[in-house]
Amino acid sequence: MRRLSTLVAIAVTGLIMAGCGGDSCVNTPPLVNNDTNNTAQQPDNNQTLAQNEAQFRVVGNAVDGEIAGAVVEILDINDTLLATTTTDTNGSFEANVSDLPKRYKLKVTGGKDKGVDHEANANDEELGFEMGAIVEREESDSNTSMAFVNPATTLVQNIVEEGAIPLEEAEEQVKESFGIDDNRSLCKIDTQKHHTLNRVGNLIALLAKITPVEDKSISIKAIAKVVVKKKIKVSIGDMGVDMDDLNLSHIFDEIEGISDQEVSKLALSQEIVKKQIVKVVTKIQVKATMSNEEQKDVVSSYATLQELLRAIEESSSDELDNEKLALIVDNLESSIQAMLDSSDLNSSDSDTIDLVAKIIKANLSEDVDRLKIKVVQSTKKYQTIKKLKIKKLVKLIYKNARLEDYDKVGEMLDDESSLNELEKSADDIASKVVEEGEIPTQLDDELSDTLASNIAQKVENNQTTPTAIKEANEAVVKNDLLIDTLKTHIKTKVTLKAKKTKLSHEERVQYVASAKVVSSIKLSIHIKTFDETTKQSSEALYATLMQRINDLQNQIKVLELLFVDLSDSFEATKFDQTYDEAQTISQDIALDDTIDRVKTIAKIKIEIEIKVVQKSSVVISVEDNRVTQTTTPRTITLPQPKLPDMPQEFATPITIGL
Repeated sequence: MRRLSTLVAIAVTGLIMAGCGGDSCVNTPPLVNNDTNNTAQQPDNNQTLAQNEAQFRVVGNAVDGEIAGAVVEILDINDTLLATTTTDTNGSFEANVSDLPKRYKLKVTGGKDKGVDHEANANDEELGFEMGAIVEREESDSNTSMAFVNPATTLVQNIVEEGAIPLEEAEEQVKESFGIDDNRSLCKIDTQKHHTLNRVGNLIALLAKITPVEDKSISIKAIAKVVVKKKIKVSIGDMGVDMDDLNLSHIFDEIEGISDQEVSKLALSQEIVKKQIVKVVTKIQVKATMSNEEQKDVVSSYATLQELLRAIEESSSDELDNEKLALIVDNLESSIQAMLDSSDLNSSDSDTIDLVAKIIKANLSEDVDRLKIKVVQSTKKYQTIKKLKIKKLVKLIYKNARLEDYDKVGEMLDDESSLNELEKSADDIASKVVEEGEIPTQLDDELSDTLASNIAQKVENNQTTPTAIKEANEAVVKNDLLIDTLKTHIKTKVTLKAKKTKLSHEERVQYVASAKVVSSIKLSIHIKTFDETTKQSSEALYATLMQRINDLQNQIKVLELLFVDLSDSFEATKFDQTYDEAQTISQDIALDDTIDRVKTIAKIKIEIEIKVVQKSSVVISVEDNRVTQTTTPRTITLPQPKLPDMPQEFATPITIGL
């Protein structure tokens, strides 16, 4: 046996020598048949096996909607970074980790949230807060550890890291608060395949969205605290969503720095907000079961919720009107749905939805079916505009124009020269906005809206030429008095917005008074426009009416002569005849309202002052050290005479947009 081993060793050595090609292997030591030396030169199989066992794959996904392109960090419980990876387009991730501890953490930041429709399109949003999870690696995981991250696991992580309660207890509390009936750890449930957890995750994200703080991670921490205090009780199931026992003010109470005004607005509007949240969450489904029609349905409800929150944010507590908010919600949701039905989900980008919202808020009194048709037409026209610089102005022109003038707005936008003039106006506005802080954005908004309102007035008067746009620009953007007054008003608003307590009596008066001055200046621009466009027609119509008065006077003289004739000689037959004639003339006079119409023309300026100047913006009254204010509608209609021979310009009532 020993001889066989020796022969094998000699043969192998010879082969090695031959393979080395001579000199390159001169110093290679011979292979010696020695048990000790063999052991030293062979790999340590036990050590290699141990190293292989320390390699783990962490596999999972990050879902609110699917989070694409997010950075996923895998850390130990002391926040030591173990590995980093990135989510794919479906929110999935995978990473290899050496020596993965029994308990580890995941942190997800950045990326694009595909949202409630699960599609990558124009309505995707940035991930609004950091998501995370604390994961227990089970023995059954073998070399693969499954870990799913969603807003519910993020709540659990926040609760544990705040030291409130242990991990197992935190999981149970989150499940109880949101009605999750599942024995598995939340980070072991694939959110993309679990209807309830998918809806819960979206609900938590929506609750964070309604809080008036920019850093939504603060909102998540506040929700976590409310969960620990057992002040959230929500039921989510196949039969629907029940949020009746949820008081949103509990979340606000846990966030420092929220002003009294914001708390007051929440108290006034929370029922309508909760109702819309319920509508959104009820429509949410996992991607695998969602049809295209269902995607559009939930997107329209979600976009409506966003605009509802914006409307509340832009209003003061004094201005909040739940009936008006409810009307905005109903009209907006059905209009967005109509827009999506005529197009695709890409139409639900925030820019287009903003246009729809402006149209809806400006036309709440219109028939909703007519409104939907106009929304579809205007959004299609708007999406053809390639000059990004003028998009804001165009949106505001639609907002300020009458629905019946939308076709004329469309014709104006088809004219390249008009688009160029709008671009010049946008440049002029930009040149006026040069201050620091919050003033530039708000001044831009105010100037753009006033200019758009003036252009809309010209469109109504059939003035859609580049010259008309230029005239509007001269009247607004180059009006130094208007700009100075706007700056004063905006500074007042910025100062008051920064206050965290209720406004004093003097501050409220200051704010309302400055708003009235701004409104009065804007209104004077409208009245001048009205005067210019109606002067000649008014004079012509007045002359026509005066001629009618002369005719009436002649009829009255005839009537007088008849009665004189009756008194001079009374004959029964003649009396009956003249009486009938007199009665006919009297009836004609009684039915002819020419005189009243003349009075209407003569009183046009008075009507404007009464209906517009005195009541157009805000009427201030002070009682018991409280300031109350009354706001009139955006558009007023002046009485208009109607005659068979009246000029065409007076075929419709005169309206002035405020």
